[in-house]
Amino acid sequence: RAVTISDKVIRDAETAPRVSATLTNTDVIDLKDLKVTAVIFDTAGNAFAASSTEIPILAPNEHRTVTFTWPEGFTRRVARIDVLPIIAPAD
Repeated sequence: RAVTISDKVIRDAETAPRVSATLTNTDVIDLKDLKVTAVIFDTAGNAFAASSTEIPILAPNEHRTVTFTWPEGFTRRVARIDVLPIIAPAD
C-alpha cells in the first residue's frame, strides 16, 4: 500500500506556520485511518516541530491536500519538511 507526497509548501513560518502537502493514494484499495505527520527540520538537521492529522479514508487515486498548523512562529530557520504517512494495517 502506498501514498505519495507532493507539493510541500510552508507559509508564514515566522508568524503562524502553515504547511500544506498533497497526498495521493497510489493503491487500488481504500486506505483507512491514515495518520499523517509533518516534521520540520532546521539547518543543522534537527527536528524542532511536528504536527499531525488523521484522514478517515483515502480512495484509490484520490488526491487530498492536508494542512498542518502551529500556534506560534518558528524561531529557527526551516531547512526541510518531511511529511510522513502512517497507514493502518489492512482489516
